[in-house]
Amino acid sequence: MTIAGKKWHLPSITGLVALLASPVWAEEIAAFRLTDLEGEIAFRHYFDEQMGGTQGLPKTGETRSTNEGEVFLRANGYVYHPNLLKVELGGGPLLVQSNVASGGLSNSSNDLLYNLTTHLDFLEQKPYPFSVYYEHLNPSVYTSTTSRFLQENNKVGFNAALRRPGAIANYSIEAFRSNSQGEGIDQVVDDEIDQVSFRIDHGLGANSNGQFVWQRNQQESRSGSTGAPILPTTSHSDTLNYDTKFIFGEARKAQLHTVISFLDQDFENSLGYLQRQDLRFTPDLRWYHSDTRDSYYRLNYVDSKDNDIVTNNRSLISGINDRPTENLNQSADIRFDDMSTTGLTEVAQSIGGNIRYTKGVTTGEMRLSYGARYDRRDRQAAASQVPVIGELITLIGTTGVALANDYVVVATIDVWNTSRTQLYVEGVDYRVIVLGSRTEIERLAAGSILDGQQVLVDYEYETGGTVDYSMFTQNIQASWSLKQYYNVYARLNNSTATINSGLPTLPLNTGTSWTTGARADMPLTNDMNIGGEVVYDNYEQDISPYIRDSIDAYVEMPLPFLSTLRLSARRVHVDNIGSNEDVDLRGFMLRFRSRPWFRSNLTAELNAEEDVGGSLKRKLVSGAATLSWRVRRLLLSAEARASRELQGTYERDRILVRFFVTREIL
Repeated sequence: MTIAGKKWHLPSITGLVALLASPVWAEEIAAFRLTDLEGEIAFRHYFDEQMGGTQGLPKTGETRSTNEGEVFLRANGYVYHPNLLKVELGGGPLLVQSNVASGGLSNSSNDLLYNLTTHLDFLEQKPYPFSVYYEHLNPSVYTSTTSRFLQENNKVGFNAALRRPGAIANYSIEAFRSNSQGEGIDQVVDDEIDQVSFRIDHGLGANSNGQFVWQRNQQESRSGSTGAPILPTTSHSDTLNYDTKFIFGEARKAQLHTVISFLDQDFENSLGYLQRQDLRFTPDLRWYHSDTRDSYYRLNYVDSKDNDIVTNNRSLISGINDRPTENLNQSADIRFDDMSTTGLTEVAQSIGGNIRYTKGVTTGEMRLSYGARYDRRDRQAAASQVPVIGELITLIGTTGVALANDYVVVATIDVWNTSRTQLYVEGVDYRVIVLGSRTEIERLAAGSILDGQQVLVDYEYETGGTVDYSMFTQNIQASWSLKQYYNVYARLNNSTATINSGLPTLPLNTGTSWTTGARADMPLTNDMNIGGEVVYDNYEQDISPYIRDSIDAYVEMPLPFLSTLRLSARRVHVDNIGSNEDVDLRGFMLRFRSRPWFRSNLTAELNAEEDVGGSLKRKLVSGAATLSWRVRRLLLSAEARASRELQGTYERDRILVRFFVTREIL
């Protein structure tokens, strides 16, 4: 074919038409066209101070002051045609002025950094799109509400997909390499990550689908707290996950959700090598027989290995829920469990039921319920202790967190950060509290564990010997709601145990517990509310008995300028029988919210609590205020936070001030 003296091949024309066949085919063809341009100028100021030491003595610590000025521009466009190549390019300079003062010494620096993002999206509207990207960013990272630092992140990667309308399956793949570096008052980040993932989404018939995901990670980490040694650690992981959902039966009343997953993970540092393999199979069938009746059938299969520790868990659960009348609800279930780990096996059968009756009365509503459960367990112990590797817990404040198993051997406890680059020290970073059969980990304010940090706990617990026993548990609950504003309730629980054979080396926990309480939430006017709750618990158990009483109250009221004020107070007292680790806590909270002028928000909050019931007295006072105001393209925001944390004789003060001004320029 010849046009204007030039030869054009029909396949070339056909290919070009196919390439541009999309909802945006009418876009103008150009070598490069800019479709959008935006940008902003920002100024940010940070003040971060942390001081600590023995109460009554001079404190030591570190103070950081940082000013940041940034210009960031972002451009969007395309090359030749939007269906061929879309381009997103962003970046700009970042000037950082910082001053660090510690131990009587001061160090200042002026650094010119840059941010850069590049995304190239090819054939976005076609069945086979793919993208490549590069990012160099310097974000602020917050390790707690009162601590932050500047981090440098680099990431390069690509993603691609094969997605055809009406196809049985769609495919996608992504791979990237990233590294992150930064250091603050209490945290160091130095990580390199390589990751590749592959995903298949496919249909399994009408209203049914499946998803397969494979992901491989390799990480080299030298991150951790600044106050403890850091062990460079290399970790690898391969994860397979297949998730399916079937909806079938008459009127689609049955749903089968199945998850199959496999994890192969290892950690290696100078202290050793840890490998974990975990296979899980969890089909879950829900059958809705009618509007008032449904049943469920669930299988849990877990096969895991941590170095030489092999664990198998298999459980089958089936139950039914029935609502024969509007006022009556009843349910029943049966369960079979078979658990084995190195040194211990346990087979259990359980059956239980619950019935609840609700009755409307002149003054409100009454509810009564009764539940009962019978368990029989056959435990065969070939070892006196069983290990647990990597139990994940979150340590918030200085409140103890219980481990999952009873009768933990305290001397075997090791606490790590999640990347296993730091092994924390008992008595320095955390302490162990034993209350009967329960063991708790409590963060120490003077240590290296951050408030709200997740940690891994390795330990061993006592098996309790070889024994076959039965347990029967009953519970009764009653509540009375009065005029929608008041509620009075009571609960009674009783459990008894019978030893069928064998001799346990640890006592079985039986006894009676009961709870009574009352709650009120009452409007005084259209906008003013008051309320509170009183609760009394008495756990008369063979192991870890305690008595607990608590009371809390609040008042919420409107103020001028679209403002609200909420004041609340609480008192909690726990007497752990036979232990000096009790709770005697008092606390209050004051919160103010307002919109003092157009497009502005102001929030101020003050919290205080003190616990003098345990062997280590603790006190926390914290305050925060935030303000944001937008005027056309200008955004101003400010935040100030301060806290004083006292634990035993150690006291820590923390202050964080942030002030941002951002102006859109395009």
